[in-house]
Amino acid sequence: MMERGQRRYDTRGTTSRPQLVRDGYAIMNNPNQRVINRNKLDNFINDHTLCVVVSLEEIGTPISTAPNGNCGYEALILGCWYHGLLDWLIKPDNKYWTEEEREQDRAIWRTDIKMMRWLLSRNYQLNWRKFQGDEGYHRAAETADGAPLVPFTGKFKSLMSRIRDKIYDETINFSNGCPFGLWADLQHTWAIASFMKKHSIVVYTAGSRNARCTHIFHYDKSMDKVTLHVQEKSYLTPPANAICVVHDGSNHYDYLCVDCITVNQIFEAVRKYGIIQTHNVEMVSDLDQL
Repeated sequence: MMERGQRRYDTRGTTSRPQLVRDGYAIMNNPNQRVINRNKLDNFINDHTLCVVVSLEEIGTPISTAPNGNCGYEALILGCWYHGLLDWLIKPDNKYWTEEEREQDRAIWRTDIKMMRWLLSRNYQLNWRKFQGDEGYHRAAETADGAPLVPFTGKFKSLMSRIRDKIYDETINFSNGCPFGLWADLQHTWAIASFMKKHSIVVYTAGSRNARCTHIFHYDKSMDKVTLHVQEKSYLTPPANAICVVHDGSNHYDYLCVDCITVNQIFEAVRKYGIIQTHNVEMVSDLDQL
């Protein structure tokens, strides 16, 4: 039974699909690229022991965010909070907050949208050449076949206007929401967030079977870059320890709190050992923390 404040997905379909898959990254238009990316995705699935699930509830529990234009960033903050990645709130003695202290100040961690937006915009401005893949710069993000992500290509002035200024505007408070043009954008927000936090992020698009989609922004620590893998028409279980968010197929994001043992962790344990052994399964904190 769903708890109050949670959302249920998959019960009602939607035919809308985010711009990302249609033409934003232009990775699905070329038949040859489709084959290359499919092969890369298959290898990624095998390497990380992922599997297809019917419902997002098999992965975790959706946690509602405020529908005020900041939903994507609130979902990101919840994910960072859950994974201990909100490092801008550090105590004076340079020690991280305890679990009890974090719980007491949950409202601050959950609603400090402006700080997260500023950090993302600043990170992008400092690394825009990396995102574009300019010669002499280590690429920050790319498609599965090694191409730069299309939204990050262009001239500096245009990129700052299209990306940086759509993330943060110093004239806006953000505590009471924001206008349409400043909503989280599937085409660039999550790639920047993944690179900045050095952490993988999975964005699920909920809807009917044909509208479902999984976008995995996988951060590779050894390469210090984000690689985008796209699974159309189905949900893939997330790589270990990834932040998960859900896009409703229209205009809203929620955080997906991964519950205890995920399907892919069980699958991996069974495949390796034939039985589930607790020492092989990474336990994730339960939902009560939120």
